[in-house]
Order: sequence, then C-alpha cells, then structure tokens
Amino acid sequence: MARKWKLRLLALLVLVPNGLAYIQARGMTHFVESGKRTPPPGQMPLLGKLRVLPLGVHIPHPANTRTPEDVGLTQTELTERAATGAGNVRLMLSYGAKHS
Repeated sequence: MARKWKLRLLALLVLVPNGLAYIQARGMTHFVESGKRTPPPGQMPLLGKLRVLPLGVHIPHPANTRTPEDVGLTQTELTERAATGAGNVRLMLSYGAKHS
C-alpha cells in the first residue's frame, strides 16, 4: 500500500512541473488575439507572478498600423520591385518585441 502512494507522489512530482513548463512554452510561442501583454516579471507583484505560472504569458498578436503608402511606396513600385528582385528584406525575429 505504501508503495502505491510513493509511485503516485513520484508521478505527481514529475507531471506537475512538466505541465507547467508546457503551458509556459505554449504561451511564449502562440499569440493571443487581443488583450494586454503580460508585463516583465520585474514589474509584476508576487500575486501576478503566481497567476502567470499556471496560466502562461499572454502576447497579443501584432497589428500593422502603417501601409506602404505611408512611407511613399505605391502598389506599382511594390510590384516592380518584387518582379525585379530589387530591394532588401529585413527579418527581425525576437520574442514579442516591437520594432520600428
């Protein structure tokens, strides 16, 4: 009987941390449709940190606020640049950061 309890306790001690790690990893790799971004841990009170642990972080999906016309490009220029291969493409991959 004591052996069953030890096995259950061991399973619990393995499954709970792995479940929390899964939730955190999913939160960091999936955007939420809308809402407020989870603040950095240094700016959160203890209760907020304890709430984020089982729920994961929230990163809202970025929204475009500017169009190519805002920076002086027309649809014709964009099509010509794409066809000729002119121009540069800049990829900036980072965790939920805003870039200008």
